[in-house]
Amino acid sequence: MRNLVAIVFYLALTGLSLAEGAADLARNAQSLHQFGMSLEGPARTSVLADVRRILDRVLVEHPTSREAATIRARGRLGGLDLATLYDPSPSPAQDLPPGTGFLSGGPSQGTAGAVDPKERLKAVQAALNDRGCKAGAPDGVAGRKTTRGYEAFLREKGLKKGEYTIDSEAFWSVLQGSSGTVCETMPAVPVTMATIKGNWAFTLKCGRKTRHPGLKVSGVFSVQPAGGNRWTGRFSRSDGARGRWTGKLAGRKLTFLSGSRVDGFGIVAEDAYVMHGRGSNGCGFSARKR
Repeated sequence: MRNLVAIVFYLALTGLSLAEGAADLARNAQSLHQFGMSLEGPARTSVLADVRRILDRVLVEHPTSREAATIRARGRLGGLDLATLYDPSPSPAQDLPPGTGFLSGGPSQGTAGAVDPKERLKAVQAALNDRGCKAGAPDGVAGRKTTRGYEAFLREKGLKKGEYTIDSEAFWSVLQGSSGTVCETMPAVPVTMATIKGNWAFTLKCGRKTRHPGLKVSGVFSVQPAGGNRWTGRFSRSDGARGRWTGKLAGRKLTFLSGSRVDGFGIVAEDAYVMHGRGSNGCGFSARKR
């Protein structure tokens, strides 16, 4: 019983920031600029225009930031020379040969090789982030965050994944043709006793440095209002352990009690259907409302 009672819930906030900071926008701009410089003609012009638009967001949304000061001074952001970006040396425009889509990896005019797929994906990630479709750090790796951002953009635009793959020129054209925030951030669901009331399926895992190394159990627990901000419930584990617990709710924060002693506390996720936690014994806990 104590193994489950002594659990503190927490919310893993990785990738759930409510707004992009100046440093995040600057990184997106740098990644997009690096990709743009691998192109020629109208393709490069289009990407660099997007870079300047991201930097303009830094000036508007974070005017007192270090990055904004650097932009106004036309200095350098990492490998990005702002003086050259905003006042480039004139050069004759070049058109891409027919059928050589720069996102599909075809060679640009005046280059001998294809665009690096990793740099191509970095540009897509940066553009998705700029439009509110959180794709994670622009690192050129198609992880879960990138997939979620890409799929969110498709949903908002009413596009089919099979027709607009993330590395296609068709998808890049739609992405570049959009502006402003495409993926709106959904407001957090308020957490009340009515919200968390019910049964939750859980999994408990204990790492090597915990009091119970290697332990892994699953089960179900219940949450029932007990008056005011207090709640009570029962739990049943796959290893046969059963018991009761009590606690308090304050905002999104749960406090778990064993008698008058605080055994743990935690936070309910923004969708109010997920909990994550870790107890004083070091064991981690995750649950989803049934």
